[in-house]
Amino acid sequence: KYFSDIRKELLDDFTITTPLSIDDQKVFDDITNETSVSLHVRRGDYVTNKSAAKFHGLKGIDYYKKGLELIGSHTPSFKLFVFSDDIEWCKSQLSDIWDNIVFVDGKREGYMDMHLMKHCSHNIVANSSFSWWAAWLNQNESKVIVAPKNWFNDAKTNTKDVVPKAWHRI
Repeated sequence: KYFSDIRKELLDDFTITTPLSIDDQKVFDDITNETSVSLHVRRGDYVTNKSAAKFHGLKGIDYYKKGLELIGSHTPSFKLFVFSDDIEWCKSQLSDIWDNIVFVDGKREGYMDMHLMKHCSHNIVANSSFSWWAAWLNQNESKVIVAPKNWFNDAKTNTKDVVPKAWHRI
């Protein structure tokens, strides 16, 4: 809403101009060669910092399952790519959430995860500006983006303008 008029400039600013590593290129090719969905789980300071945990809260597994159901109603066959700052937790909690799933290791720079997420066909974002930006930068015209209905723990906090109107809030 506030910067949609400079979208092209922002897309240009967030374009990587250096060659991808061999490993990153493999993931990129996997993402772009078929219908793909990025699922981002933010834990980090939402788990370790009491103040952040209280204000932001964590999205539970049910949120991600509902997001997959919603995207599945639009496109029933896709490969799921899970991104997180706690990929081991994701492996232990989300391994059976979808049949065709890839846990993208957290060994790369953050900007590369954002680059990979923005090239997925569809996105399920956490209550995190990081995955928000990856979804906003997604240029797929038929993308489905799922975002939390309650961006913060306090449901009374006005988040009307946090998420674009075209995104699905659950």
